[in-house]
Amino acid sequence: MTNQAVKICRKENEMRKEPIILGNFREMTKTLNENEFQKAFENARYYGLDGSITPFAIGGSDIAAIYGESPWTTPLDLYYSKTKKKIAIKQDENSEAKQTGHRAEEYVMGLYEIITGNNARPNYDQARHPDPKYCHCVANVDGFVYDNNLGQRGLYEGKTTSTLRFDAIKEWKKGIIPRYYDLQVRFYMEIWDIDFTDVCCAWGLRPSEAAVVRVERDRALGEAILEDAEMFVEMALMGREPSLSSVKNSELVHKSITRIYGHANPKKPTVKFGKDMEETIKSIMEIDKQIKAIKEKRNMADKEIRDQEKIRTSLLAPIVTKLKTATRGELITNGETYEIIYEAPNRLLLNKELLQTKYPEIYEEVYEPSQNRTVTIFKK
Repeated sequence: MTNQAVKICRKENEMRKEPIILGNFREMTKTLNENEFQKAFENARYYGLDGSITPFAIGGSDIAAIYGESPWTTPLDLYYSKTKKKIAIKQDENSEAKQTGHRAEEYVMGLYEIITGNNARPNYDQARHPDPKYCHCVANVDGFVYDNNLGQRGLYEGKTTSTLRFDAIKEWKKGIIPRYYDLQVRFYMEIWDIDFTDVCCAWGLRPSEAAVVRVERDRALGEAILEDAEMFVEMALMGREPSLSSVKNSELVHKSITRIYGHANPKKPTVKFGKDMEETIKSIMEIDKQIKAIKEKRNMADKEIRDQEKIRTSLLAPIVTKLKTATRGELITNGETYEIIYEAPNRLLLNKELLQTKYPEIYEEVYEPSQNRTVTIFKK
């Protein structure tokens, strides 16, 4: 850390294992109105509940962004937000999703207790790491659990996801936690010096519509996360913008560039790149060639599939004609039985044209134009 960063740290005992409690959010905000509450919440995110952390605090939800693993925020977004630098397009936070998550916290914790048989209690304390080296690292954990079998205390995090996120639900059921949540709870475990976290994610109201995943502490990985969090602060103090190279979601990268710098402007002069970018540009062009080749192969395969589907359709014609409105058929021959099912898929389809024509105001409200700018490189 730089001398400037060290000076702004409190000088607590380095050997202390218990985190430093900066305050109890429930107690500090119970007399505030809605506007005052929101302001207090934002200040706590930036400077800690007691206002002692400068230039800013790093919380659990920031860690994934630092590593480029957040599905919502890039390292560059986080840098501009934490340093309060002006951006071209202010991003509206999904307050509805956040409020839904907050309202569901108590219920999800109840599901956790039913599923595991362990006791859980909510937490309203904001804690800071006791080591001055990591004095910008704060944790707002959802709660604590007591594992009856281990006789050990752990951390608790409650999450919710949409019933429409089938792939995500499948992963939760397999015991696979999203990378961005994994980084968050590993960060928390280091601050609280606790060896496991139970993460409960619910997508419904019943225990069968929720999953619990336990994350065991890895001290070496946890310390590396703390080091990287403090490095982010140090680089910000030096005014060095983080790279977007760690972000693998291209749409998120382009949206971040648009939010921070503004929409594309064709009238701007051509940007000249130096020779140091030559290898990078050549690498991109080579990847573009490979992608094009893969797409061409896929198109050939798609054509073969379409040709086979046409043959299949012609063969099916006499079968569906015979079935008419029936949904099942059967063929028994030579001791073998073939069953034919002719049912409509059970799925909801949205008629976008009808929505735009019949309910134009709703269409305008929900329609969001793409901010995804594509990059094309070619040799003149």
